[in-house]
Amino acid sequence: MIPSIANSLAFPPRGFGTGSAFGSSLSGTMSEPAWLVRARTFIGFHETGNNRGIEEFISEAKTGSLGDPWCAIFANAMLESVGVRGTRSPAARSFEDNANFSSTQPIVGCIVTFWRVSPDNGQGHVGFFLGQDANNVQLLSGNDDDQVEIAPHPRSRVTGYWWPNGVPIQAQPWTDPTVSSGRGSCYSQYSGKYNWVDRGDRPNSNALGVPDSAQGCAFLDRSTLGDWFVVTAPNGKSLLMPQTDIGPSRSTGRQIDISAHMAEAFGYAPSTFPTDSIFTWVPAAPPPGLEGLSPKQQAIQWANGPVRPGPIDPGPQQKVPPDNLLLILLLMMLSKDQLMIDGPAKMLLPLLLQSALRGTQVDINALLPQLLYPQRGLMPADGVTKPLAPSNTPVLSKPSVQLSVAGLGLSTILQALGFVGTPFGMGQNPSDYGTLATLVPIITAAIGATGGFGALGSIASGLLSAFRRPTT
Repeated sequence: MIPSIANSLAFPPRGFGTGSAFGSSLSGTMSEPAWLVRARTFIGFHETGNNRGIEEFISEAKTGSLGDPWCAIFANAMLESVGVRGTRSPAARSFEDNANFSSTQPIVGCIVTFWRVSPDNGQGHVGFFLGQDANNVQLLSGNDDDQVEIAPHPRSRVTGYWWPNGVPIQAQPWTDPTVSSGRGSCYSQYSGKYNWVDRGDRPNSNALGVPDSAQGCAFLDRSTLGDWFVVTAPNGKSLLMPQTDIGPSRSTGRQIDISAHMAEAFGYAPSTFPTDSIFTWVPAAPPPGLEGLSPKQQAIQWANGPVRPGPIDPGPQQKVPPDNLLLILLLMMLSKDQLMIDGPAKMLLPLLLQSALRGTQVDINALLPQLLYPQRGLMPADGVTKPLAPSNTPVLSKPSVQLSVAGLGLSTILQALGFVGTPFGMGQNPSDYGTLATLVPIITAAIGATGGFGALGSIASGLLSAFRRPTT
């Protein structure tokens, strides 16, 4: 399996050009400030709509509104979430003149600001520093391609590196790594999107002893076998990989061999691999979570998929049924011929009201089979199975039911268009008006379906008995 290196914490989701190289800071293995550790947990978060779905960041940042560009909102949210006061401004370049921050040398986790369009117009971008080379800064930031991601940004647009006042600096200033380069070739067998065949290489034969599907690259230096490198291909794409073999042959004059496994990950086919073109590479740390394994175990685990921390666990969440599912169930009931005072309406109405008043959700999984198979009887609140009384009059032929269903349909349309909130605390925009707009047609339909307004007393009695029942 080709590893999803582009989406791992150890490397950016898109290439950052020839000569790019970032060491151990990408892996999260060295000392990192708390705000950067938390920011990593949001990698992959994507906005909804146009700068929407960022309510959590706005709340933590104590600044911004839905619709605002949110790179600074995200940076401030990460700082504030660990007790560091941010700028409390949604402007990316607000860190440049804020009294809570001072200029610093490039340090892992520091805030980096960039200009956009022009250096003087005040627009820009902001994120957290992970590393840099001669051309690019490796940045973890929000609102980058509408998401939180690690990506390169031009070093030529940096307006400053910033550190919060009063917070000790534990990491050493960044030192640009030395980049090596040389002609490359491809080796080994691999069956992925393409069938790669190396007639001069036996399957699964390599110095590290890993399967061909876990091979990375090969150098002539045996002392670095099992070490990790960031390799940049001629197409500009950069990938993290281990050295798993010794090569290429000195007689070829080449300095690096790329395994077929990684050649395909770079986007090449056997017929398009750029043999003898220039590749660049730099030493790097293994992906996070693999540090305690042997080099062979690291390569095999890496090939099976990146190891990355999960998102922050918000705790147990109550499952909410999809919007208007209860309305669909009601219409299923109303379409049946057998619906009288002891029918499903007498059960569903108390359940709906209890759901609205107590803030709990109706057990749809238990209710649905009983609505689909009414001949088995329903279990009312008192736990006694009651048979359904027959009826010779189709429910939907009653004018009161027809009007109620029409009103319910109108309410559903208005809720879908956003003019009225969703009912019973469900959906993205619940409101009391939405509950009433749904509940009133339900009540009138149920009353009409169960014998008219003369049945109101019986239904009210059932409701009161349900609410008064002691809970355990």
